[in-house]
Amino acid sequence: MEGGFFSGTTIRLSMNLNCIIGGRGAGKSTTLEAIGLLSSDGGKAYMVDSEAWPSEIDLFWEDAAGAVTVLNRTTGGEVQNTSDPLDGPVEFDMDCFGQGDAAAISKNAERDPMGLMRYLDKFIDLSAAKAEENAARQELLTSQQAIEKAKQQVAMIPTWDQRLKVANAQLAALETANAKEVIALQRQLSEEKEQRQQIGRHVQNIREQLRAC
Repeated sequence: MEGGFFSGTTIRLSMNLNCIIGGRGAGKSTTLEAIGLLSSDGGKAYMVDSEAWPSEIDLFWEDAAGAVTVLNRTTGGEVQNTSDPLDGPVEFDMDCFGQGDAAAISKNAERDPMGLMRYLDKFIDLSAAKAEENAARQELLTSQQAIEKAKQQVAMIPTWDQRLKVANAQLAALETANAKEVIALQRQLSEEKEQRQQIGRHVQNIREQLRAC
């Protein structure tokens, strides 16, 4: 770090636990915020670009394969990848906690357990699990709609039974009425046939009488 409160300071971090110890105003939070520039959420604290803030910071990120990425940030500027200015990354997956941040997360978890769960979920790729969960939720919703529709149809069975009974009674009445009409029609046809036969016999008698004359 060059310029400001930490001018000429170099801090090396171990692969494991690191402790920054100092009294009030020693620059612990400023140091943590400088390291936090490597994360997507870094550079938002009140001391960033303040009078105590370094005018220029060089950050060195070494990955598990031993490759080192060099980044640089000047006051009021953006983090620049000096190792690969065109395609090199300027942020890394890491979590930075300011003073009291961890305690705040723990305290908030007491009234909002899902808040802690959401925080922990950030460290895991849950895209496949979320897709499976959404598919299961949609399937349950579809099943619920089918069940509700089936319940409504079952509830309508007594009404449909009553309507069926009324329809059957009406059909029976119509069939009975039609039967009476058919009998009356048959009787009328029978009477007409008898009359035609009588007229035929009468005509035959007249013809015989005329032949006799």
